[in-house]
Amino acid sequence: MAPTKPWAAKGVYRFRPVEVPMQTAWFSKPVAVSVGVTGSIHHLSNTQQAIELLTTHWRDAGSPKHQSALRACRRATSGDVSSDIAREAFVEAAREAHILIE
Repeated sequence: MAPTKPWAAKGVYRFRPVEVPMQTAWFSKPVAVSVGVTGSIHHLSNTQQAIELLTTHWRDAGSPKHQSALRACRRATSGDVSSDIAREAFVEAAREAHILIE
């Protein structure tokens, strides 16, 4: 019996990963945070910097606000949400983690 889809028999059917262009989403105003044991102040200007901090040096990693900020920053880098939404989510997470300089 012949296959119903001739291209499938030849192994032509393949999945190709879809590449989503990542872009740096810049904040309208930098966010100042105190980082590390020494409390050095960092001024974060974009979502890439925020993602780096959220994934490597975060006190309350896994909290709902941390997860929301990480998701918002990642979505902003793919253009799904505005950088202002990502910034606000990051500010709330930084406030919760007691690292926001206000």
